[in-house]
This record gives sequence, C-alpha cells and structure tokens, in this order.
Amino acid sequence: KNLAPEWQIAGDTFRPEDDIKIAAFDATSDSSFADRFDVKGYPTIKYFPKGETTNPEDYNGGRTAPEIVQWVNEKVGTSRKVKVAPSSVVTLTEENFDEMVMGPRAALVEFYAPWCGHCKSL
Repeated sequence: KNLAPEWQIAGDTFRPEDDIKIAAFDATSDSSFADRFDVKGYPTIKYFPKGETTNPEDYNGGRTAPEIVQWVNEKVGTSRKVKVAPSSVVTLTEENFDEMVMGPRAALVEFYAPWCGHCKSL
C-alpha cells in the first residue's frame, strides 16, 4: 500500500526513451514465477540490468519516489528528478493561525510533531 503510490510517481518520472522500464508484477497471480526470482515477501524490488534474465539484483534502497529515482539514475545513467506538484499547504504559526484558519474559508489543518515517525509518513 505504501509503496504503490511512490512506485507510480517513480514510473511517471522516466520517459519512454530512457533506458529503463518501471514495472509491477502481481506475484500472487503466479507464485512459481515469483519463486523463480527468489521473491520471499512483498513488496520485493528486483533490478534486471540490460540482457540479464536469470539473476536480477536485489534493490535494498529507500521506498520513496525520490530515492527510487536516484537509484535508477545511478544504474542507467539518467538524471531524472521527481516532479513535485505545486502545493497550497500553508505552514502555520501562532502568529498567522487566526488569519489563515479563522477567515471566511474552511480550513483543514494537520497538527503534527516534527519528531513523530507516523506524522512524517502521512
């Protein structure tokens, strides 16, 4: 669940002319096929260098789109960057809270702790 949206973003970052395909295989549809590549758990990411069909490299990097894209860039010699959509999120402080939240428009506010691991993953 957590990897799927990041995987999609990473895939959308590369162009058809790049020397890489970002793909996904539902390993539950054919477990013997997944066994062929030593898939033991999910999600498992394997890198198949050009021409390699039997011994892919395990991917042990990060699970965010920027980390995946950086790793792929290093492997295939591209220099793609994740496209970040413009954001309307406003950083609130005690000083601007009333002006930004209590005004004529509705507001959806995330109250977070910068040190909280769960908060960072939202």
